Parts: sequence; C-alpha cells; structure tokens
Amino acid sequence: LFFRMFPELQDHLPWGKGQPPPGAVLLVTHPSTEVDGRFLLHHFLTACLHAEGHVTLASFVHTPTHYHTVQRKLNASLDTALAEGRMRFLDCLTGTGDGYIYDAKTSPLQDLAQRIAEMCAGASAPGQGLVVVDDLTTVCVLAPPQEVARFIWALAGLAKQRGVCVAFLMGSDVVEDRMLLSMLRHITTTHFEVAPLVSGYSRDVTGLVSVSTRDPQTLATSSRLLQFKTLDNTVRFSLHGQVVR
Repeated sequence: LFFRMFPELQDHLPWGKGQPPPGAVLLVTHPSTEVDGRFLLHHFLTACLHAEGHVTLASFVHTPTHYHTVQRKLNASLDTALAEGRMRFLDCLTGTGDGYIYDAKTSPLQDLAQRIAEMCAGASAPGQGLVVVDDLTTVCVLAPPQEVARFIWALAGLAKQRGVCVAFLMGSDVVEDRMLLSMLRHITTTHFEVAPLVSGYSRDVTGLVSVSTRDPQTLATSSRLLQFKTLDNTVRFSLHGQVVR
C-alpha cells in the first residue's frame, strides 16, 4: 500500500506515486519570512520511510523534538523508524546526542558530509535512502560560501554514487546567498519554489508551489504551478486556478 501524506501533492509530482529517481537532488526554496516550505520536507521524509527506506536528517534550525511533534500532528510518527534504525538525526543546532556543531577549524562542513556518507553506507534498510538538510540558509550564516558550495557538491556526489536522494531547504530571500542558490538550481533534479500569494490573503489558498524538473538527458525543464492550503493536520493541493477542497 503506497503511503501519501499529502495525496494531491503526490499526484502532481514528476515521479508519480513512486519515489524520486535514484540520485535525485531536490531543492525546496521559500521566502522564509513570508511562507514556510518545510512541509515538503516532511512529505519526502515520511514517504521514504513508508517505502522501507532510510532517512538521515541534518537540521541546523530545529531539535529532533520539533520533527517528532510535527510528524505526530500529521499522523505519521517517527518512533518505529527510529527503533529500526531507519531514521537518523544529526542535531546541528545543539549538538546533542549524535549531533554536529560547526567549527571552521575543528569541525568543518566536510566532516558533516563525511558523517552523512557513513550513515548512508551503514544503513540496512532495503529501500531507497534520503538525506535532508534543513536548512542551507543557516549553513550560509555559519560558513563561507566556498565551503558551503563544497558541502553541496559533496552531497550531490553522494547522491550520484550511492543512489540516495538529497533534499535541501533554502531561503530565496537572502541577497547574499543568490550565487549559491543559482548553483543549486543548476544541479537540482527537481526544484520546488514555494511562494505566498501575490494578491495577499485568501481564505481558500495559503500559497503557491512551482515544481520544475530538469530532464537529465536533454536538460529540458518542465514546470507546473500548484496551489496549497495549510490546515490543522494536513496540506491540500491542486493545480493553480482550481478549487482546493
């Protein structure tokens, strides 16, 4: 039985009702002061675990407790995956437990990339792996752009070598990060650009998601525009212009 956390979203994803193609690099961008696109990360995470995959989550903005709380609210507990070793947290905010704290001299981002690679190599789950980085905007505050770029390339290389999927979240409203964001867009398989409504508030629609996918063979890009409505324990989607039920 295929799990669909946000059913209408899965119907509109480029890979349909399955998983992202092996080695895919996913990018979620959002103007974080206006609308939060983190719900997409929760969808990818839960879908991967339900398909018997394994997830490594490196978070620079929230502790593991936050993700537990959100997942329970969405009726998708992480407890079983944690008990089975298919869910691994890297707390990069406090460094608690199996965490990581950035230090330019003693603990550079390359160390984090290596730890993520080791976690993926040691995973015993039969399904596809997923690496989530939440989020790159905070990483850019900690480390210089050149180091962040090397970190991104290291994870993109991991995706290609091991067939795992890598998902990055990044703010689209930080001027200083535009060069990195441009680089990311060029290596991304699918880009989810979350944005608020241009017209402002609507009772029926919270915001928009532009989904752009690049064909690895022809490099041609196809796009579709979705709209979403955030509810108490789910997010509803439809094509832009349709009614979100």
